[in-house]
Amino acid sequence: MLNKKIFRFVSVFFVFALMLVGFSANKAEASAISSTGGGGPWNTGATWVGGIVPVEGDAVTIVGGDNVTLASGSAGASSITINNTAGGGTLTVSGGTLTVSGNITFNGSSAVLTTSAGAINVGGNFGAGGTFDGTGSTLTFNGAGAQAMGTYTTYNNVIVGGSGTVSLSGTTTVGGTLAVNSGTLSAGANTLTATGALSVANGATLTMAGNTFTASNTTNVASGGTLTISGTGTKTFTGAVTDSGTMNVNAAATLVFSDDVTVGGTYSETAAATVGIAGSLANSGTFTASSGVHTLSGSTKTLTGTLSIPSLTVDGTYTNNGTLTVGTALAGSGTLTQGASTTLNLGGTSATFNLDATATGNNVNYTGGAQTVKFTNVASSGTYYNLSLSGSGVKTFGGALIITKLFNIDSSLSALPVVLVGASSSDTMKVYGGYKSAGVWGSTNVGASPTPDHTSDFYFAAAGTGTVDVARRPSSNNFVCDNGATDYPACTSICSNGATDYPTCTPPTPSGSTTSTVAQSETPVTITVTAATPTTPAVTETTMSPGCSGGNKYNTSTGDLCVNNEGVKAHGPFNLGTMTLKNGSKGDAVMELQKLLNQLLNLGLVVDGKLGPKTISVIKKWQKAHDLVADGLVGPKTKAKMKMEAGDNE
Repeated sequence: MLNKKIFRFVSVFFVFALMLVGFSANKAEASAISSTGGGGPWNTGATWVGGIVPVEGDAVTIVGGDNVTLASGSAGASSITINNTAGGGTLTVSGGTLTVSGNITFNGSSAVLTTSAGAINVGGNFGAGGTFDGTGSTLTFNGAGAQAMGTYTTYNNVIVGGSGTVSLSGTTTVGGTLAVNSGTLSAGANTLTATGALSVANGATLTMAGNTFTASNTTNVASGGTLTISGTGTKTFTGAVTDSGTMNVNAAATLVFSDDVTVGGTYSETAAATVGIAGSLANSGTFTASSGVHTLSGSTKTLTGTLSIPSLTVDGTYTNNGTLTVGTALAGSGTLTQGASTTLNLGGTSATFNLDATATGNNVNYTGGAQTVKFTNVASSGTYYNLSLSGSGVKTFGGALIITKLFNIDSSLSALPVVLVGASSSDTMKVYGGYKSAGVWGSTNVGASPTPDHTSDFYFAAAGTGTVDVARRPSSNNFVCDNGATDYPACTSICSNGATDYPTCTPPTPSGSTTSTVAQSETPVTITVTAATPTTPAVTETTMSPGCSGGNKYNTSTGDLCVNNEGVKAHGPFNLGTMTLKNGSKGDAVMELQKLLNQLLNLGLVVDGKLGPKTISVIKKWQKAHDLVADGLVGPKTKAKMKMEAGDNE
């Protein structure tokens, strides 16, 4: 009896064990599971044929007419197909997380996937052709290979988080945030609209070809992230753009930035894009603009950092707070204001826009070919703080300019003379590295009033109708130095406050009975010095000169400062020796050459007997202007021509 009971127990246990093994074996393989009975909650057995709840690895079909719901918790499948028959199947996600390792397929427009919250993770394609409402949800593409993003305008939040490439299938709108966290999102030639914030993370890439793109909120490209535009079409960034990574514009697209653009990484245009910016533009990284027209249209905006934009149109009001280089054309109907201690480099034309260049320390440099120096067209009435001319073409003043501080004719300007128009003025004037004497400057033929104190057809075109009235010469012999120096930088004990810059210099106030009158900014100043044992001063050979007669401050022939109605003798004879003088030459012949050039061109060279590259540059330009070979070599022909021009016939 006992044996029979034991046998029955073992038999029942054995059968039960076989059932468990069979069930486990069946679930070890992917199952095809369909909904039934009109649907129901995903995690309820009655919702599915056979009462088996699908798990990850199962291929799930939502049968037409059924509505399967997920409100909380987790659910998974290897794929989901929503049928189109019998009015279409519906999958509703209102919470929880649905993870599908493969594709989500819609068999027709009646196949519906609708959400109000929750998250869906898909590792394969998110199919097109159905009805999708992504309200409130986040859809994450996390596959390792290529994935398709179906054509819908009803996505909410989208994350690209896999290692492969997600490609749009057609026109797409993301109503929430679009985050490319890893891998690549490729819009191709399809229209893409990102209504919420757009971000491209470190190591991720967003690419756009010939499509229309709109980012309606902020755009952030993180360090290590890449946004590439490789096709035409209009790309609109409505919100502020922050580029800490890389933005590449590799096609002649139209870019519209409606807010601020901040570049801390790399922004590069390799094709002639047309760019409009309505906000401020700041660069602390690398900014490379193409030859396409860039238009600034904002109101009370700023330009910060180092920016090089070949073709710039200013239709708004902008302040340059850094270094702005415009190589081809600067135009527009707006106003560009130079901030304090900023730089504007103009290499091409400057048309109708308004320029305010009055701020302290700002520099405007005309660096191109033939250019007209712009009359600034604002309340400052043609005022520049510092104005510099360089480049390869003749520069023409656009009117009577006021230069508050420095008018600089740079040694790189190879197309002298400058054409002056009207009665301009400048605090100081520097030509080829040397400060020029105070007084009115112009060409020999100028019929201006007042008559120029200094004339130079080498610096200023004879056809010019204007002059430049230079207030002072801050770096040379406007003072008497106690060490006998004649050049300001070498002068010692000249300023009682120890200043080295002329505008801040306070003259010393020693005591004694001997007085001397010194020209300082062309105003006689009486300085009392202490009587001491006389020393033998260096002898300066002087001669009465007709150019210094009649009380002239400056020699009308040489431009030298007249002292006690005498002029420094610099008319030769100049002994230039028999050897050809060139860069690096030294000695007495070079000293004679420097004296000759000082007289001939009023250069203000230090007579030290050393011939350097800056002086050679001047010589080359002089040779070219006088139909000589412009090689910088001072040989017999150049010597003879120079001496003849200087009136030295000995």
